[in-house]
Amino acid sequence: MRSVLALASVAAILAFTAACSDSPELTGPTNVDVPMALGSLATFAGSGTTGPINPALASSKCMDVKGISTAAGTPMQIWDCTGKSNQQFKWLSTGQIQVYGSMCLADLGGKGLDGDPVVIQACASGTAQQWSETNSSEIRGINSKCVMLRAAGTTNGTRLVLATCNGATSQHWTAGGSSTTTTPTAPVSSGSTDFHTIAAGIRPRGYGQGTYALLAPASGARAWYVATTGNDANAGTSSSPLRTIAKAAQLAHAGDVVTIQNGTYSGSVVVRNSGSSSAPIVFQAAQRGGVVLSDGNASFRPYDWTGGVQQTGELYVTLRGLIFRNYASNSLTSPGPNFAAAIKAARGWKIEDCLLDHAGNTGIQIEGSYVTVVKSTLQYTYIEALAAWASGTATGPSDPNYHPLDGIQLIDVKLSNNYVMNQAPSSGGVANYSSKFLNTRGTVVDNMESYSNNGPGFWFDTQNSNFTVKNSYFHDNKNISGTTGTGRGLNSEANWAPGLIQNNVFSNNARMGVGLTASQGITMRNNLIAGSPRCVELTNDPSRLTRFPLKNISLKSTVCKGWTDFAGLMTVGGSTVFTTPSLMGIMADSTTYDPPSTSSVFAWWENKTIGAAYSISDEQNKFGWEMHGRKAAVTWP
Repeated sequence: MRSVLALASVAAILAFTAACSDSPELTGPTNVDVPMALGSLATFAGSGTTGPINPALASSKCMDVKGISTAAGTPMQIWDCTGKSNQQFKWLSTGQIQVYGSMCLADLGGKGLDGDPVVIQACASGTAQQWSETNSSEIRGINSKCVMLRAAGTTNGTRLVLATCNGATSQHWTAGGSSTTTTPTAPVSSGSTDFHTIAAGIRPRGYGQGTYALLAPASGARAWYVATTGNDANAGTSSSPLRTIAKAAQLAHAGDVVTIQNGTYSGSVVVRNSGSSSAPIVFQAAQRGGVVLSDGNASFRPYDWTGGVQQTGELYVTLRGLIFRNYASNSLTSPGPNFAAAIKAARGWKIEDCLLDHAGNTGIQIEGSYVTVVKSTLQYTYIEALAAWASGTATGPSDPNYHPLDGIQLIDVKLSNNYVMNQAPSSGGVANYSSKFLNTRGTVVDNMESYSNNGPGFWFDTQNSNFTVKNSYFHDNKNISGTTGTGRGLNSEANWAPGLIQNNVFSNNARMGVGLTASQGITMRNNLIAGSPRCVELTNDPSRLTRFPLKNISLKSTVCKGWTDFAGLMTVGGSTVFTTPSLMGIMADSTTYDPPSTSSVFAWWENKTIGAAYSISDEQNKFGWEMHGRKAAVTWP
């Protein structure tokens, strides 16, 4: 059993759900222009509004491009607010902070190291120009570093640098204050987000897309070859190949490349040596899709697999162009050395351009940091397509007992028709649905499509922090047999700040678009939610208030269409665990609502003295929400 906590959390949420809608085509009236107030960094970030950014230590100062220069590499500093163009910034929904219309704030070093100067560069894609705000009003960039005033100074010319986020006031920022030229703009519901492009994929998703080129060994390393006509006593050359992948996995060292000729291979593959970050051991199909691993009771794994957080052993291994079909068993075993997973990924493993089709109990089991799954498809897995697991009893992300898996990346991945088992959890049963991440930090989900799974399209379940879900499409996920609340596009349960859910489409999920349960510090921005009973559900769990209170949730520029189950934005958990939105730090703004009827409830707050909001003005008066919200007709798809 994965964890008692996980089972309890599932039982607590089965009665609830939510969903909403999407819409690049919006009609209807917009609100009047509203000036931005000092302190509204959360509203400013990603809004596309132009204005100044102010250090919390000195509200009369402004973020400033040194010398009003437009040259690439010019450092950022603070200076007395002047209202000039070098102090006017536009924070785009893409995460870039733009100045002069064509330059963007960037980390000069591009690696997110402490002390890296913040400068301007020509706007371009890349993590060095990606910024997000936190609920502590920090500006967080590459490698999760925060923008701060060097030496915590406030004098003119104090430079901006990156540093490890520590909550210091020198890392806090406000927006919209002390400027003579800030021009209010009409709010928009979704920024510049093109939801049709997101649904179609900002890049090709899944296995088999684009070209497939073979990799060569690193300098000084060697090439190995495997073929069904070979012999494990052979030299392993192209003319004298080995017979089994398992034999090659015993012989290959860092930088070596094992090329596998077409055919079907059986048996477990146990990697005996370690690659490195610059010279991984590569196992690749000679022809993408020509190599099928099929056994029924096997696994591709490191030799030193312990079932714990994998920090040593056979690290940095890459799998490319392979098909795993009926490879692992469907046995219901617990995590550990014998866990039934087709691929068991340790630190630095990369799964690229692979197809996992009916792969077994679990497709990919991750128990190491910096694992990457890219351009791959996982379908018809018996329980979990993707699982990341590290145990822990920390009380928060700063607890020294917090030992998460770091830096997992899921990019251009497709998940479909997973959790074939499709059984509701029972006492002593399993609570693992489609995909499930526990105890991770810095996980990035980018350009994923997850659909037609039994249960959530993706689930961050317990002790995850600093995760990002962006540019992804979660649709048509179903309630698990015997349940009514599990068909969610995305589920966050019992997680810690920060979390960012941005530029996604959630469509036609059986219960809700997004569920946020007992989680903290999550920002949802520029998401379209359509065709589900609820758009967003916020659940506070009385049994977990100490470690996992629901608080500091920001819902911005959501498009919520056609909900059918009581309220578009719904709170659950009972009036005793909901005070007021402001005290709990929960806000919604710039939402576009397209209700199914004139009597629809826009939002529900569990504290019965607040209760239901049937309109934008109701939310403004009762919740203090939606100062830029609107009701409008939405066309989707």
